[in-house]
Amino acid sequence: MPSGGQPCPRSVAGLPLLGLSWAARRDAEHWRRQSELFDQARWAASAFVRTNLKMQDSVDRIASVTQIEDRLWMSRELHDNMGYTLTAALAQVVACHKVLAAQTEEAPDLIRRLRGIEEMLRDTLQDMRRRVSSLRDGIRADAAATSS
Repeated sequence: MPSGGQPCPRSVAGLPLLGLSWAARRDAEHWRRQSELFDQARWAASAFVRTNLKMQDSVDRIASVTQIEDRLWMSRELHDNMGYTLTAALAQVVACHKVLAAQTEEAPDLIRRLRGIEEMLRDTLQDMRRRVSSLRDGIRADAAATSS
């Protein structure tokens, strides 16, 4: 007899105690399995987040390398093509200006126009050189940031 003087019940609300134990074991097994599944899902979510972060880092690096390559290409194009063309045009204008300078009384209007063209070409060349230099500085900075 348990303490309190009452006999051990063999059933509660008409259900045998053996059945309650089985239901409790079944519920415990269910909750254990749910806990395992939850742990697996948490691990999978964590692995997904880690993989996603790695992929995002890779995408950022690729974008940075692509940007560096684009800037380098643009810098070369500006320097090699436009720089050459502008320098050649400026040399021609300067040569024309020198030839006409000896004949000032015959071509003052042409000399004034050539000076304007010469100034425009010099400004354009100077601006292009600044932009190319800026692109190269950006390439160096991006390359240093990418390598770290």
